[in-house]
Amino acid sequence: MNIPKAEPATKKQINYIDILVIDLGFTTKQRNFYMNGITNRKVNAPDELTKLEASKVIGKFLEYKE
Repeated sequence: MNIPKAEPATKKQINYIDILVIDLGFTTKQRNFYMNGITNRKVNAPDELTKLEASKVIGKFLEYKE
């Protein structure tokens, strides 16, 4: 049985995460800490996220901006 691989995050999603990280003043270490918590797995960069994970990260980071 072949399980389909999750679709990777889009370039727009990755760029938006980068913008939010700057807006929030996160260091790379802080960004990774929050992304790991949101995705429940070890992530070292936004381009390692799936499309769904990136969407969750963006939503959470937007909440942090409020």
